[in-house]
Amino acid sequence: MKAKIVVILMVLFTGATMQLSAQHRDRDGHRGRDRERVMVVKDVPGHHRVVAYHGVNYHYADGRYYRPVNGGYERLAVPPAGIAVDFVPIGYKMRMHRGVRYYYSGNVCYRELRPHSYVVTARPW
Repeated sequence: MKAKIVVILMVLFTGATMQLSAQHRDRDGHRGRDRERVMVVKDVPGHHRVVAYHGVNYHYADGRYYRPVNGGYERLAVPPAGIAVDFVPIGYKMRMHRGVRYYYSGNVCYRELRPHSYVVTARPW
C-alpha cells in the first residue's frame, strides 16, 4: 500500500514539475510556448529603420523587428527591453499608468522618455 502511495506521489510531482517548466519565462518575459517560431529571412523586407543597441544593428520594417544572424535576419517576436527608438509603430495605443505615458502595439510596449524618444519596456500593468 505504501509503495502505491509513493508511486502516485512521484507521478503527481513529476507532472507538476513538467507543467512549471513549460511555463518557464525566458529573459524577455515570454512563456516558452507563447514565443513565436524562429524565422530567419535573407533580407529585411522593404524600407526599414536601423537601431543600434549593445553593438547590434536591429532593423524595423513592416511592424517587425529583426536582428542579424548567420548571414540573414531573425524576425523577433519582441525587441529587447531597453532598446531606444525615435518612433512608435503606426496603429499604437496609448495608456497612462501611474502618471507615465506608455504606447503599445502588438506585443511591444514603449515608454515615452521625452517627445520623439521612447524605450521598449515590459508592460507595467
